[in-house]
Amino acid sequence: MLRLAYVKFVRVMEDLEDAAAAERLAGREPRERGRRDASIAIDYYLTFKGVASDNAFSRTQVSRCMDIGRRWYSLEGLSPLLLCAYSDVADEIVYVLLLLTYCST
Repeated sequence: MLRLAYVKFVRVMEDLEDAAAAERLAGREPRERGRRDASIAIDYYLTFKGVASDNAFSRTQVSRCMDIGRRWYSLEGLSPLLLCAYSDVADEIVYVLLLLTYCST
């Protein structure tokens, strides 16, 4: 069921990115170099969780969860139930690809 939680997390973060974009367009969120909607969405999420948004470790955790969630989201297709049907091999593929991505950067 962790797979479903990752997908839900991606959806929540997408909603927060939309909210950040709306705030930026309304002029309530200042435009700063290097702070795009995704970065502001992470700040919103950490604020809701009660964690200081300048905590680099927490920001990294959120980013990694987003990366894992996006991979599961792409595998989900049209039905969330497909996530339950995947074997443990799919877990290994998602996490190994994530590790390779982080190691190559």
